[in-house]
Amino acid sequence: MEEKINLENIKKKLKGNWEPVDIAKIDDYRIKAYVAEGEYPDMHIHNKDKLFFVMEGDLEVIFEDHSVKLKENEGYVVKAGEKHKSKSSKNSVIMVIEHKNFMQINV
Repeated sequence: MEEKINLENIKKKLKGNWEPVDIAKIDDYRIKAYVAEGEYPDMHIHNKDKLFFVMEGDLEVIFEDHSVKLKENEGYVVKAGEKHKSKSSKNSVIMVIEHKNFMQINV
């Protein structure tokens, strides 16, 4: 039997900054969470779409020509091939949903 997904239990599993941990698998998709604080170092693209959802704190997704600022309980889908990076002004908990064949390519 699968266990319930609980934010407090997820937070206990989180380790380092920008280091995702697996939460669940749904068909061909993976749900992960990580702590975000400061700026992710590299601009990059993905080979598949990826959903970012802010469970606690904030996240700014920075593109070459604009940015999207997310607050707690807000999410955003970054489309495959969109060059971007992220940053957070505080210790934030971010959930992501990505395809099992997801790849990140630093550019």
